[in-house]
Amino acid sequence: MTGPAAGEPTAARAYKDVIAGLDAAASALREADRERAARLAQELVGRQDAMQRAVERAAVSRSVLLLHWERVLEALWTESWLTLRPLPDPPPAPGDLDALDVEVQERAEALLAAVRRRRFGLPGR
Repeated sequence: MTGPAAGEPTAARAYKDVIAGLDAAASALREADRERAARLAQELVGRQDAMQRAVERAAVSRSVLLLHWERVLEALWTESWLTLRPLPDPPPAPGDLDALDVEVQERAEALLAAVRRRRFGLPGR
């Protein structure tokens, strides 16, 4: 048996070349994974901040809603014919809080204006 001719790769050399290629590919994947993990960690922090702001914003909206509700109940207290009910639960998908806040304020003001007109015997709109 004769050995490999000069310049021909041996089985050991071919094996080492394949392993080196696999090692380089694995290293490249690990580096890409590290970079992606760093980006995702930053994105997670941003989303957690946004979620915290949303929770705080919802709490402010709920507080403002309760203030309007109390004003309306106080205005309607003298209306003995009216059955006052507890505050209803919010809708399952609240939507745009700014728009809902404006709607609550408008409806509360409209109701309070109607109570004032009724109290003073003024005609409706």
